[in-house]
Amino acid sequence: MKRRALRFVLTGVGNTAVHAMVAMALIMIGGVSAGLANACAFLTATAVSYAINTLWSFGARPTRDNAFKYGIVTAVGFVMATSLGVTAAAWGWPPLGGVLFVSALVAPTNFLMHHFWTYGARRTQSPTGESPSRPNSTH
Repeated sequence: MKRRALRFVLTGVGNTAVHAMVAMALIMIGGVSAGLANACAFLTATAVSYAINTLWSFGARPTRDNAFKYGIVTAVGFVMATSLGVTAAAWGWPPLGGVLFVSALVAPTNFLMHHFWTYGARRTQSPTGESPSRPNSTH
């Protein structure tokens, strides 16, 4: 689980860069409004995030099922981020405090939802097909 978490964090950092580059390119080169540019950047970064997290962070293959679940987790994260951001502002927190509050709760929640639901906490098997938690028995 630690390896998955580290890869998830690294993917998140990379996708933040993807989002920023796409948004800035659309704004500076394409003359697109900031709102539309960030919406496009969000969708692009989400697609990149799904691909990298599926293949690298969680070692799975892309399927309709995990793509659908990934979308649900993304939507839950969006609602959480929005709600927590509004809450932090209502509490009078400075913007950076709100961002840190949101990040501290949304990122781990997303990781856990992906680990246990989107991709499942798949158990590895030994070469004989036995689960490591159930040794061979000779009844």
